[in-house]
Amino acid sequence: MIQKRGKNFWLDIWVGKKRIRRSLRTDERTLAIERARDITVELRRPKPAGTDLFEFSEKYLAWARQTKPASVRAEDYRIAIIKSWFNSAGISTLEAITPYHIENFRAWLRTRPIGHTDKTVGKSSVNRYLALLRTMLNRAADWGMFSGPNPVSKVKLFREGAKIRPLTESEIAKVLEAARTIGAKKDATPMAYALYDICCLILHTGLRRSEALNLRWTDIGDDELRIRGKGGKMRTVPLNAEARTIIERQVRMSPFVFAIPNRGSGSVLRRVTETVTRRAGVGFHLHLLRHSFASRLIASGVDIVTVGDLLGHSSSMTALLYSHSSSARMRQAVDTLTGHRQVDVPRESPPSD
Repeated sequence: MIQKRGKNFWLDIWVGKKRIRRSLRTDERTLAIERARDITVELRRPKPAGTDLFEFSEKYLAWARQTKPASVRAEDYRIAIIKSWFNSAGISTLEAITPYHIENFRAWLRTRPIGHTDKTVGKSSVNRYLALLRTMLNRAADWGMFSGPNPVSKVKLFREGAKIRPLTESEIAKVLEAARTIGAKKDATPMAYALYDICCLILHTGLRRSEALNLRWTDIGDDELRIRGKGGKMRTVPLNAEARTIIERQVRMSPFVFAIPNRGSGSVLRRVTETVTRRAGVGFHLHLLRHSFASRLIASGVDIVTVGDLLGHSSSMTALLYSHSSSARMRQAVDTLTGHRQVDVPRESPPSD
């Protein structure tokens, strides 16, 4: 039934055992009747069996905000893209997703433009979308909301670059000098002011960008950091003397070690790093310093397992991406075998013709 309350008409109906009242947002009776009819049909339409994709997405994000706050901003953005595509494809439940849909979604992502440029979403970014979707479905299975199998497991991820080139020592020096210069300006933003110390801290701890920006005073122990990384996994990172000095010279102005009011704004950090790139003449972003941290350790003889633990990798094999060999190091490696002489075994002379 519809009835007028105040200026507008309202719909008042029962759907099963649930009473629903909804404003029809009009004071015209004819239009109110049309809207009431459309809403009633929609409310009484049988819902497809299974877990609603869009409702589950909200449950997943609520869980992610509590367990992995450092990555939830990126996941929120990607989930919005995922929901938009599946909605356009007419897929509304987790059970309705098939490997065929995943393949189509992957192909669509590769053609999606980035901003107002001619560039499209790269292979590594597509892999991040599929990894998130796989994680969501695995989480739904763990919660008893999805019986599987996981359709994403049937789709191959794109092959990404095998190795990562870290910054050289001279490039690191140029980057740090540029960061120090822009931070010393009188009109420097909080992000620009803190950038030099953030860079130095990452070089000595290997923290991810989000882990460094969101580092809290409560995360700091006597001689180590307690970091909640990807997937909500906890790890400890020892503090060397340099890292300890960087932290101790910060002023306690907020719960965060680096007092940056707009820490969640990607554009603010991007503008600062673009300025560093121009001044240093080096292609730069904060994650390159994490690469340099790992490469320095490996070059110093630290084993892959330890490097992987410090970086918070789920597999120590991921740390192999930071391993780099030069011709001199390869020659030195081969020369170490010269002390291992083989036992000479007499051989018969070859038969003569």
